[in-house]
Amino acid sequence: MSALANIREWLSWHYLEQAGAPLWESIGEMADEASAWLRLALRTRFPSVAPSDALAEIAYNQNLEPPVGAMGGDDAVRAYLADPWSKWEKAGTRQRMLDELALLGYPNCEIVTWRDLVDRGQPPTVFGGFESFFYVIIKKPNPWTVPGKWGDGAKWGGGSKWGSTATWAEIQAIRRVIQKWKPAATSCRFIEAWLVVSLFGLPTRWTRWPVNEWWERTPSGAYPNFYNYSY
Repeated sequence: MSALANIREWLSWHYLEQAGAPLWESIGEMADEASAWLRLALRTRFPSVAPSDALAEIAYNQNLEPPVGAMGGDDAVRAYLADPWSKWEKAGTRQRMLDELALLGYPNCEIVTWRDLVDRGQPPTVFGGFESFFYVIIKKPNPWTVPGKWGDGAKWGGGSKWGSTATWAEIQAIRRVIQKWKPAATSCRFIEAWLVVSLFGLPTRWTRWPVNEWWERTPSGAYPNFYNYSY
């Protein structure tokens, strides 16, 4: 029941018809408006019922960055934001990175650490002996293939391609996931993207994109090559 309806019920009909009636009507309308704003404010706090334009703010409050474009619309984003603690519980783990990459649209990824390489027979000097280094493989299925023409004017960082049909925005999204969810005191040196695979699912064409940590940036803005393309 609206505030004005309550006022009409509380006060006698002949009082409302007196000179004070417009005042009570105004009070009732303002109370109804305040009540509507309060209900909206309360709903905005909950992902399941919040308006679409509030989802980004909810994600910000949870320190999450849902990959909106790849998740299938608002319903998927609401489901992603419904339980932030389960995501932060796994922060700094391989599984969290893999889950986030899958949400971006890359369900078949692999994280390869210095320890993995040594266990597979590489010498301890791999990655220069830095045990905290790792790289990420984006296997098929992914939407990329080899570029139509190398050196066609597209530049790394210019919003287009570099060694593949991947866009700068796609590469940056993968970088953000890695930087946000990787274990502390570790460094991802590069991303290996499989472009063409054989009938056995093994790569025949691939490319590698440097991740570049903030601490590597020189005063000139350049990044020195420090295991950015190989181990």
